[in-house]
Amino acid sequence: MDTRFVLSLSGRDMGRVALTVGQTEDGRVLIADGRTHKLERPKKKKLKHLLPIDCNADLLDSLIHRGALTDRELAKACKAVEDALDQNTIGLKE
Repeated sequence: MDTRFVLSLSGRDMGRVALTVGQTEDGRVLIADGRTHKLERPKKKKLKHLLPIDCNADLLDSLIHRGALTDRELAKACKAVEDALDQNTIGLKE
């Protein structure tokens, strides 16, 4: 599973952007947004309930390759992606 930004399509976090941080043995994806779902305790979500977001790869690369990703940095990045989605400056993958 690649690390990427996703949009939640169902549940209490519907409409919120998160980052995939792993995968479970049963095929669920682990997501964190730095706010309600911290990196230490990511949420398990079925892949069919997530929509990948095609966003600037530089933002994602800088988050991952910087080393220690914090919840604060992740929350800022997710908020930036949500704002860009609202302005339709990035696309959703089908």
